[in-house]
Amino acid sequence: MNVLLENLQSDVLNRNVKISILSCFGDIAMAIGPAFEPYLAATMGVLRQAGAVQPNPLDIDLVEYVGNLRDGILEAVRRRRPLPSLF
Repeated sequence: MNVLLENLQSDVLNRNVKISILSCFGDIAMAIGPAFEPYLAATMGVLRQAGAVQPNPLDIDLVEYVGNLRDGILEAVRRRRPLPSLF
């Protein structure tokens, strides 16, 4: 998880790979269940930050990227099953 979170901060990594990283957070949460709890706050913070990105409406590529980014966020949240002690 730490490596994935670090990769999201990379200036070198392709931004489309970052979308895939966001999407896989939900898969990881489902796979390890309650053991995901230590990563929940950091993950949700990253997802909130990514969801707050506002593209320049005149930059079609950026608008498309932000749409894909939001899809990745929704995939991450949709795949994560709630932890009973937190929700």
